[in-house]
Amino acid sequence: MGKKKRMKTIKEKWESYLKDVMPESAGAIQLLETRRAFYAGAHALFTLMSENVSQGDDVTAQDEAFMETIPRELAEFVADINRGKA
Repeated sequence: MGKKKRMKTIKEKWESYLKDVMPESAGAIQLLETRRAFYAGAHALFTLMSENVSQGDDVTAQDEAFMETIPRELAEFVADINRGKA
């Protein structure tokens, strides 16, 4: 059996985002508001997943369809950024 993958935390993802995306010149207010938005996004995704994924042990077609909407919606957002709309 392969090595078990260690789960990352939201905090670790925030720290990675902070290091890789945020400019070093970002002020305290920008950092505070960006962190709040980051965690709000994590909360929204968690809530969506909790509300939209079936409760059983087996993955349903509806579960799969829902999970496919997430990367599609994120890709649309990135496209909007590239078009200057977000």
